[in-house]
Amino acid sequence: MRTRLFVFVSIVQAILFLAHWFVYATAVHFWDGLAASWIVKLAFVLLSVSFVAASLWGWYSYSPLVRVFYSVAAIWLGFASFFLLATVASWIAYGVSALAGLGWRPALIADATLGAATAAGLYGTLNAAFPRVTRTTIALANLPPQWRGRTATLVSDLHLGHVRNVRFVRRVVN
Repeated sequence: MRTRLFVFVSIVQAILFLAHWFVYATAVHFWDGLAASWIVKLAFVLLSVSFVAASLWGWYSYSPLVRVFYSVAAIWLGFASFFLLATVASWIAYGVSALAGLGWRPALIADATLGAATAAGLYGTLNAAFPRVTRTTIALANLPPQWRGRTATLVSDLHLGHVRNVRFVRRVVN
């Protein structure tokens, strides 16, 4: 059992590391090496392992420190997914610019795509903090008399765990 868990965690970590490396390498290329400092390299390495480390730590213990670490790592992972999409878009825009002879500066392409990714990440973080409730009335044919006038609730996609807990569920239910 531990061997399968180790293999699974290793595969997930390798994918996260490669995704972070791709974002880092793109940033270095598009911003003329400005992101190549050892501090940025160290930050990318630590960020690439943060979610797996937080998940494993949270699996085996629970404390306010674990909750904070997991929350930061989960938010980073969300931003990292947008940054990964932005780097792919950067390379596509760079290729289109080169093929069409548009002469777009790589730094400007990266500014635009990574800026949009940052905006999307901020929007997603704020959107997740304030769930929306949609009330819909549905008439059901052949409803048994004992069910008439009752209210049913469907709640989905709450992402419960270290980030969202019992207080969040109570807020949603209210």
